[in-house]
Amino acid sequence: MTKITLGAIGVLTLLLLASGWLIKGLYEDVGQLEQANAQLAQSAREQAEENAQLNAELNRRDSVVTSSIKARQLAEKAAKTAQTKLYEALADDACANTDHPDAITDSLRSLSADYSDQDNLPLSANSSD
Repeated sequence: MTKITLGAIGVLTLLLLASGWLIKGLYEDVGQLEQANAQLAQSAREQAEENAQLNAELNRRDSVVTSSIKARQLAEKAAKTAQTKLYEALADDACANTDHPDAITDSLRSLSADYSDQDNLPLSANSSD
């Protein structure tokens, strides 16, 4: 063989070795990228699960708030209705329309503040006799 042929074979061998080294490096990079991609996919699944749990908790809290608002509105409406009925019932009552001592007013106000509904009234105040 001639020197040119041997030189060409040497250059081709070096190119082949360099290509192999480059391909090996690319495969290693692809492996690292696949591993990073798998980690990112797992992280995305975990975040999606956590987001679903957070959304469920937000929905539960929204439901609690909504039901609390409705209950409050119903209680306010019932209180307003009771107040209106009381005013109507006492409109023609001579005793209810006369002045009474401040001590009685204070006592009635404290009872009103302490007991906001019939279920919490003491037995003596809750009896109808």
